[in-house]
Amino acid sequence: MTMPANAELISDELSEGAPSEGRDAELVGRSPGQLAWIRFKRDKAALFCTGIVLLYFLVAACAPLIAHLYGQDATTTYGLNDPTLLDDSGVPIGPLGGVSATHWLGLEPSLGRDLFMQLIYGMRTTLLIAFAATIFSTVIGVLLGLAQGFMGGWVDYVFGRISDLLMAFPQQLFLIAFTPVFIALLVAPGNAVSPLMRGTVLVLVQVILGWMGLGRLLRGMTLSLREREFIEAARVAGASPWRIIWKEIFPNLRTTMLVQTTLAFSGFVTTEAGLSFLGVGMIEPTPDWGRLFQDAAPYFQNDTFFLVVCGVSLMIFTVAFNLLGDSARDALDPKTVR
Repeated sequence: MTMPANAELISDELSEGAPSEGRDAELVGRSPGQLAWIRFKRDKAALFCTGIVLLYFLVAACAPLIAHLYGQDATTTYGLNDPTLLDDSGVPIGPLGGVSATHWLGLEPSLGRDLFMQLIYGMRTTLLIAFAATIFSTVIGVLLGLAQGFMGGWVDYVFGRISDLLMAFPQQLFLIAFTPVFIALLVAPGNAVSPLMRGTVLVLVQVILGWMGLGRLLRGMTLSLREREFIEAARVAGASPWRIIWKEIFPNLRTTMLVQTTLAFSGFVTTEAGLSFLGVGMIEPTPDWGRLFQDAAPYFQNDTFFLVVCGVSLMIFTVAFNLLGDSARDALDPKTVR
């Protein structure tokens, strides 16, 4: 007798607190989601990375509350207000860039702002922009990928050529060159560019060049799925194209979408930070991960701790999120070979 696809033989090691003597192995029905969750929980690295990622999001979301409890903020120039905190060259006085009980990570050179609060609010800005870019690029990629794969014909041809054209652009050069152009198009000459408008432009340019990978992947999978027997059966049964897409094809793409979206998010984080570092992203006085790197670079020799704090914080988040994406892929599709 063939074992059902959604059944798993639960051994004594997987049974929490169940007696093992005098009991045969039990055949328990499990949904694909339950099986994926069981596999994910077994991966200690995945749970650890999940905790790190959630901590980053929690800290970024609670930045105002942390500032209130901490007693410092991200905008006050403590070094300029108190001459004893900075030397004549603007470098914080004291070990590790002025680390003290009042300023836990020291002070920012030149202006003397609290580095801990700058880092938290900069993290908040970067994660918010990357999250928005991930959501919009995923929606566009899913819609166009499904449309190309299922409808074919001129729809596939037109959007396929648009995708080829956008993928031909050198991404980093395009982002650096066209971000100021988009700002100039959306803001009248002579008017100040608000942080909201600058963030919107950063999301826009990243979405324009961020949807093609997922879209092409889903197109190929949809082309394969639409020829399967269960799709033909749905057509024979009189199902509408809309129902076939969202009830038959889309559920078979959710695993791929989730994994690709998870892996893409860390890419958007580093892209946004890179644009701010190069001076075309967020600028003063808005805190931003990339802008902190830009501010820290000139003081690397005299205040190495400033750059180390920014670099380590970004590295930890990026590595943790990439490992989380790999673990999610392994849990959802255990047959995948790395």
